[in-house]
Amino acid sequence: MTKQHELTAALAAGDLKRAVELLAAQAEAQHQEIERLKSWNPLWGKRIYFLGSSWTWGSACDGKDNFAMRIAPRNGMEYTVEAVNSTTLVLRDGRNDSYGERMDRLPEARPDYVLIQMSSNDARHTEAPVGHAEDFYEEDAAAGKVFDRFTVAGAMEYILSTMMRRWPGTKIAWYTGFCGPVLDSDHARDRLSACRRLLLDEIAPKWGTPVCDLTTHLGLNTFMPGNRCLLSNGDGQHCVSAGYAVWETAIEAFLRSL
Repeated sequence: MTKQHELTAALAAGDLKRAVELLAAQAEAQHQEIERLKSWNPLWGKRIYFLGSSWTWGSACDGKDNFAMRIAPRNGMEYTVEAVNSTTLVLRDGRNDSYGERMDRLPEARPDYVLIQMSSNDARHTEAPVGHAEDFYEEDAAAGKVFDRFTVAGAMEYILSTMMRRWPGTKIAWYTGFCGPVLDSDHARDRLSACRRLLLDEIAPKWGTPVCDLTTHLGLNTFMPGNRCLLSNGDGQHCVSAGYAVWETAIEAFLRSL
């Protein structure tokens, strides 16, 4: 006789004590099954920080929907989103909202994961040099080893060096969004391509930081037929909820692979 049949029989017989015992046994079995399922999920119960700009914040959704809001709660993760529209990796005169400056707003507690956005803003909104990876990992001003945060490469390396020193053992990774019609000049497209090559060819290999390249791996280029209306708010760049539903699947799978 199965446990369910036993429970039905106990209730029919008015044996409340036996019914409670059987219900408790069922609850414990379900609890153990849930714990087994959690153990198969490397993200479950972990802490993650997201650092970025409008794609990470959810600009087209007024910050009410983004992939972080979808992925973290479903996996029981503690999370913080530090994202501000139109911000850049590089320092800009007269502003204090670069990624490196806003990184200091993140909680002090060591996260298990950090996911950093490489957006198109450095290519579109600045003329900052792209630069190249340096031959050192930690700054030493006395030895002339300083990351130039007014270059894209220097800003990336400053962030990575600081995070790795601050949070040893944290898994740090990048993601790139899609390229769309908003990049309406060859100059902007060339600069963005140079930034992507820098990240993929120099920064990621040097620092051991994987990259979730949504354009390359998912074909999320909004020049492609059908993608613009599905994945953007008419500007070819910013996700509406349908777009984030696609992004979350790819990014969640990527995070689980780290």
